[in-house]
Amino acid sequence: MTPQRDYFTCALADARVIELRHQDGGRWTSGTFDDPLALRQAISTLAERGNLYTSLNAPGDVHVTNAMTGRALRGEDIVCVTRLPFDHDPVRPTGMPSTDAELAAAVAARNRLVSTLCGLGFPQPAVAISGNGAHAVYRVRMKATDTVSDMLGVVYRGLKDDFSTPDVSFDPTVRNPARIWRCYGAPNRKGTPTPDRPHRMAQVVVPQRWEGVDPRQIEALANRYARRGQAKRRHDVEHRADAVVGSGDYSTLDAIAWFTAHGLYKRPLGGGKHAVTCPWYNEHSTPDMPHGTDTVIFEPNGAWAGFHCSHQHCDGRSLRDVLRLFGDADRFCARAFQRGARMTTYDLIRSIGGSAGGVAGSGRADRQLARACGDTRSVEPKGGKASWVQTRRSCARCDALERLRRVCQGVGHVGVPATAGSCRLRAHCTRRAVSESH
Repeated sequence: MTPQRDYFTCALADARVIELRHQDGGRWTSGTFDDPLALRQAISTLAERGNLYTSLNAPGDVHVTNAMTGRALRGEDIVCVTRLPFDHDPVRPTGMPSTDAELAAAVAARNRLVSTLCGLGFPQPAVAISGNGAHAVYRVRMKATDTVSDMLGVVYRGLKDDFSTPDVSFDPTVRNPARIWRCYGAPNRKGTPTPDRPHRMAQVVVPQRWEGVDPRQIEALANRYARRGQAKRRHDVEHRADAVVGSGDYSTLDAIAWFTAHGLYKRPLGGGKHAVTCPWYNEHSTPDMPHGTDTVIFEPNGAWAGFHCSHQHCDGRSLRDVLRLFGDADRFCARAFQRGARMTTYDLIRSIGGSAGGVAGSGRADRQLARACGDTRSVEPKGGKASWVQTRRSCARCDALERLRRVCQGVGHVGVPATAGSCRLRAHCTRRAVSESH
């Protein structure tokens, strides 16, 4: 069998159903396949034009068409993570294929990653070129839960720090379970070709024995990166400069009307979550799709609204960045920011951009503070040894306390403990006192 056929045979065995997605200009079509012959025929036919992508992970009970007449898979469709994809993309002009030298640099970066992971006991992955960059694809089997998603987030961010260079970037956003992936055995026609930047075929080589990664190896890697990241996160907190200047009370911001006014609103997704077009979509390496949910906003729930974009170019961007970009959020607030009102611990957390969630007034201050960085999970250590989640929870709590202490000390408030070990924080400030943090 050809390497591509080996790859799709394994993919169907692991995921049971594969989505094939085709882009032809501005038109996108999708189909779900569980028949390998029908899948290969569709790839062969559609590869003559446009770009082809496939899903990576296993969906639940979805309608299978074995033809290009279905809908695109969404995040909620995925029930099992069956692939760990790693993508090294050469830094190059936007909208251009890579040169041979740029592609070679991406392959070298990919090989360094594979060598490092092999040294940690990982099995050999499938290795590939996307046409412009280099891939390593590992087999795995883990339930698609929030805990697994957070654990993979720690791993991908750590790998990005280790394996991104000025010439080659490691893409941490491909951990999204519903992410589509370059279809191997089909041309990559992304970008405008030139003689030294040609379109190339996406190709993959599958190991003779393509073994799966033990989830415990992934957890061990997450532990390693979480422990190493504590000092870095504390440094980032100390040097963060993200104050937003405005007169509106952003806990009353009508984010839906705001994005609608800018022509970027798509549709509601339920549970206070809404699909939107990213304000920085022109920087993305893949086009925005009308039905896509890569970028979302969250309705305010007694606090600020939320913003998240899954694309690499927007990694780390938050609502604060959108506030600064648009510059007109005050017009969409129900009221102005009241600088003389009393402030609770929960309010103070929100004023510095934390995410205290639904714990306001319902528990101890340290629980609120631990959630201020959005990193806490209810996972207990096993066998007395702290897990990666415990490490992140402790670090988030320390960071949040430090942020609160610095804000309050900066305006002469002394109600915040100077140490991060205190279990209770009785911080009651005035909004006027912390107005600089708003």
